[in-house]
Amino acid sequence: MKKSFLFAKIGVVSTTVLLGLLVCGSVIASENVNAISNFLKQPSFEIVKDENSDEDPEHFKSRFNSVKELRQAGKDLVQEIEEEGAVLLKNDNDALPLTKNSKVSLLSVSSVDPCFGGKGSAQNAAAEKGILPKEGLENASLQVNPTLNNFYETNKRKYQRSGKGELAKINDAPWNDIQANSDVFSSIQTYNDAAIFTISRVGGEGTDYSRTKSDGKNGDYLQLNANEESVLKGLNTLKQEGKIKKIIVLVNTSNLIHGSILENPEFGIDAALWIGATGITGFNGVGRVLTGDVNPSGHMTDIWFNNHMDNPVMKNFDAFIYPNASDFDLPLSQTGVDKKYSTYVTYQEGIYVGYRYAETRYYDKVVNQGNAGDFSYANTIYRPFGYGDSYTTFEYSNFNYEDKGETFEFSVDVKNTGNKDGKDAIQIYVQKPYTEDDKKNGVEKSAIELVGFEKSPLIKKGATENVKVSVDKADLITYDHMGEKSFVMDGGDYYFTVGQDSHDAVNNVLAEQGYTQGVDKAGNADLTEKVNIKRDAKTYTKSVSNTGEETKITNLFDFVDINKYEGRGNNQVKYLSRNDWAGTFPTKNVELKMTAKLQEDLISQNLASTIKEDNVAYPTYGNNKGYQLIDLKENNGEPIPYNDPLWGEYLDQLTWEQTEKLVTVGLQKTVGIPELGKPETTDENGPCGLTQPYSGNQSGKAYRTNDPDKDMTPPYYPSVGVIGATFSKEIANKFGDMLGEDAIWAGYAGFYGIGLNTHRSPYEGRAYEYWSEDPLLAGTMAAIQTNEMQKHGCNAYIKHLALNEQETQRNGIQVWVNEQALREIYLKPFKTTVVKGHAMNAMAAFGRFGPMNAPACKELLTDWLRDECGLKGHVVSDMYNIGYEVDHFPKMLMAGCDIPDGECPGIFTSYNFKEKHGAVAQQMRTAAHRILYSTVHSIGMNGISKSTRLVPITPAWQIALISVDSVVGVLFVGSVGYAIYLFIKSKK
Repeated sequence: MKKSFLFAKIGVVSTTVLLGLLVCGSVIASENVNAISNFLKQPSFEIVKDENSDEDPEHFKSRFNSVKELRQAGKDLVQEIEEEGAVLLKNDNDALPLTKNSKVSLLSVSSVDPCFGGKGSAQNAAAEKGILPKEGLENASLQVNPTLNNFYETNKRKYQRSGKGELAKINDAPWNDIQANSDVFSSIQTYNDAAIFTISRVGGEGTDYSRTKSDGKNGDYLQLNANEESVLKGLNTLKQEGKIKKIIVLVNTSNLIHGSILENPEFGIDAALWIGATGITGFNGVGRVLTGDVNPSGHMTDIWFNNHMDNPVMKNFDAFIYPNASDFDLPLSQTGVDKKYSTYVTYQEGIYVGYRYAETRYYDKVVNQGNAGDFSYANTIYRPFGYGDSYTTFEYSNFNYEDKGETFEFSVDVKNTGNKDGKDAIQIYVQKPYTEDDKKNGVEKSAIELVGFEKSPLIKKGATENVKVSVDKADLITYDHMGEKSFVMDGGDYYFTVGQDSHDAVNNVLAEQGYTQGVDKAGNADLTEKVNIKRDAKTYTKSVSNTGEETKITNLFDFVDINKYEGRGNNQVKYLSRNDWAGTFPTKNVELKMTAKLQEDLISQNLASTIKEDNVAYPTYGNNKGYQLIDLKENNGEPIPYNDPLWGEYLDQLTWEQTEKLVTVGLQKTVGIPELGKPETTDENGPCGLTQPYSGNQSGKAYRTNDPDKDMTPPYYPSVGVIGATFSKEIANKFGDMLGEDAIWAGYAGFYGIGLNTHRSPYEGRAYEYWSEDPLLAGTMAAIQTNEMQKHGCNAYIKHLALNEQETQRNGIQVWVNEQALREIYLKPFKTTVVKGHAMNAMAAFGRFGPMNAPACKELLTDWLRDECGLKGHVVSDMYNIGYEVDHFPKMLMAGCDIPDGECPGIFTSYNFKEKHGAVAQQMRTAAHRILYSTVHSIGMNGISKSTRLVPITPAWQIALISVDSVVGVLFVGSVGYAIYLFIKSKK
């Protein structure tokens, strides 16, 4: 009997514990059904088709027959992008191209551990091994030193890069270690046609590059460390001794190193090639460029400083803490790394980002205006924006234009004057008039701006091609945030020129204006056209909203300019001005102070409890008329317009519960409503290609056809900066097309990958996700990519909207900037991608516009993005559980953020918004409309027709959990029953 009681006790206790754990787990699981199903990639519905129907439910078709065929096409494009985007920075004594079968030595640990992309959520989760430099160069018929390569492979862990941010270490093998290995050292002198040294730097989400002064521990991550320097010096010694012939450097990073490195005489570098982050097969393209099979034609998307500390942004690139923040009650403001309420950054440079600063200050020094001081362009700048050398030379002539109403069409003859076939990037720049009114009103104008570009076709040696470039007149306007408080086309002379780069362009304008003294290179006046344009303060002050209504464009962001936020108080910023260069150039970070108003705005903006009751009528709920989402497509398959009355009838069918679920569950997805024919859709990260396998979900062609390669991942493309460096609209189109094809096979309805933030500083950790310092180049290329991708049913999410130019304290940092710079630099690429690229959706940034969280900023998400730009789809927050509390979302929704990148189920019910909050309910309906509108345009509709229906199913993991619950429940009841039986028996 005692043994029986012991077994009974053990059974009751163990099953009680198990049952308790399972009950808790089941409750948690029930609250996170969508997240778990999404993670496990288990569908929540199935499509049931009427077998008698002959409808074709494939709304978006692929031209490929298999994943294998698709991936090969993607790999080929990766190589093509690298071939067209690699930038030849220098080529002394025609060190390049190398002859076939040259014997070369690859040096640095980066030669076996290069930078293919970046880190973070945009990183390919399960990418196959990329083509390494050795393989890529050997594929191009170069003989690569095997002994040296084995040395680096064997010691890769010993010498590899490590850490990030202030803890980042470059490491690498010092020259002494190479010399100490006699076989390795002698092999370099055998494979001596060229020593090729690779400099790699890898950035990513969450951390910017270290920029402290080198101290032997934590150094400037964009400088060389002592080990790298020792190798380059050692190679130069061998070259001087005649033991190697030339030194070539590959700059394998999206973040530009200090340009002075490449001209350091101690290193003796003969040629340098910027290759960015190469993607999976990019080193095949690098090899072909090195051997001359491909003539390099890439051009820099950023200006390149000799010393990055000469960049005016660097004094205000960081997260600065209000020195009096501790005097205020700010939640989490001083704990750990979470200073989301007490940190700020000021864009003191205004519009003068990158080449806009350097070229304008150079121009003003030449014409002797604006107190330009002792500025030296040659000492400051290594390579201009738009720079790119070639193995041939090009000559421009017959530059002219035609006024075509809303555009100017420029044409130029491009002659290949060298002895190799090649391509060139044709760049059109403008100088707008800088007037006395501008100086009085604080309006800034760059001396030169890119306004149009085209990539030439391949031009045979000795041949000439006429290239036409269209310039939109809307790209000539200026935002006057002080006087007109809108866009204006100033009256006066506009100087248009075609230049090889930004510096070439400004010298052409100086030549046309008669300035010959003080220039560092004679410009060509024949390549400049002076056009007198009348002042127009009306045409560009109106826009068309997403509802088709005309919207007046005026100041929306005065509160983002600290000078206007609280009036003329203690917090004032002196923005960089060409009216007084020396007097306004940043010499230290702007010190601001916390105020009572700022404290109140920071804390109250996200509290759902502050939403007031109202008398607004509630929408109709549950009026089911039998409409399915597929009915929102025309008979020709095109979705009906956003404002079609049928949308209202469809939306009336939604219940409160369905609406709430639709707008509160969005972890890279939108939920399904099978009763109304709304499929669950899945979105995926980018921007260098989709990051998850093709077997992602049931909407994908790979899943539905059970393709044998469905568990492979799409190819990893080069960083978008390399795509931008091609200056090729054709390449941008191909890139968008392949992303769309990948999405069809993987079933991804949306792409979190149209990164449009500005390269404000080379230390920006996430630079590989963004295109350029120039808003026109970024916006134009992204719009082309977006247009093509969305033709395949993969909706674009433009991100991170906006002012996400650094990762340091990105979660909540307050960004202060004036409205001219905000609109002309930081918002412009987003607007272009919506207006010209028809981008469907957007992702709000983590940071703040002044005091306002981006996803809770109505001026940004509703007044600007919807009413001014015309975005029709939905806006998602950035990763919700990182940045926000559950009860923040209602205020975000009211500002125009339609769905969290996370889950807040039941939040509107828990705050009792079902009563006396009609405005909230109406905004929930509007958000649901936007989500549904995005869905009906997407791949999520593949497989669905008017003869199909969606049937809810219980995911396999839920069935398994229920089964386990049942088994443990039976065991618990049995053990308790057995214990009772023994107890009764013992009493008898």
